[in-house]
Amino acid sequence: WRQIVSANTAPIREQLVAMRDDLDHLIGALDDPRVVIDLLTRGNEGVRALPGKRGKRPDEVISVVVEIPDAPGALGQLFASITTNGVNIEDLSIEHDPDRPAGYLSIDVAPERADALRQLIREHGWGLRS
Repeated sequence: WRQIVSANTAPIREQLVAMRDDLDHLIGALDDPRVVIDLLTRGNEGVRALPGKRGKRPDEVISVVVEIPDAPGALGQLFASITTNGVNIEDLSIEHDPDRPAGYLSIDVAPERADALRQLIREHGWGLRS
């Protein structure tokens, strides 16, 4: 990181100054919903412009969130069910519940496979969160 930052100080500074200006603008306009919505919209547009897996845009996948028990083999069983039913996992992330022995697995799939994945999750008794 040191080499990356030292080789790119000018563009990094430019982006940080722009971010600081946006934050100052947001702080000064928190009571104006139009300004807040505009900044959030611009932020969402920026996120959508970032490439994901193999250059895919984030809007080219759907995230399906499953509640999964923190138990041996649970993740393997879920993956086996998904694979057996022909759903390709594009990407995934997991968040652990701080209060319960469970996690929330966000599974990214092609939009045309999201409904099939949701149905599969319901049929196998997994907790569907989204």
